[in-house]
Amino acid sequence: MRKTLATLAILAILSTTGAPASAQQQSTKEQDIRTLIGLTNMDRIAAQMIDLMMPQTREMILALRPDISKKHLDLLLGEMAQMLRQSAPRFIEAMIPLYENRFTQAEIRDIVAFYKTPPVEKRSPSFPA
Repeated sequence: MRKTLATLAILAILSTTGAPASAQQQSTKEQDIRTLIGLTNMDRIAAQMIDLMMPQTREMILALRPDISKKHLDLLLGEMAQMLRQSAPRFIEAMIPLYENRFTQAEIRDIVAFYKTPPVEKRSPSFPA
């Protein structure tokens, strides 16, 4: 009985000792991915995409419902744009697992290093990534 308890205690200690390193490594990889997302201006790109979608959405709605009033169409498009802007952070968060599964931490750091080179940093802030 004592031997079993001692074995369980040792296993518990060993299993918890290894977890923080793995969690810390994952956390560091996630931080690197977040850095990369920031360097690629993904938040601004998402906002630009929403702005570009609205005129096309207007045309599509008018083609399907030519009877809709300008007031109602403007209200609808305003609500849609607001909803999309509010969900943009979730879109960006959804990118993290994609990077985690596709790239190693070393590869992510290499990409981050590339985005920090003078030619890339020199690009206009209005340029997409």
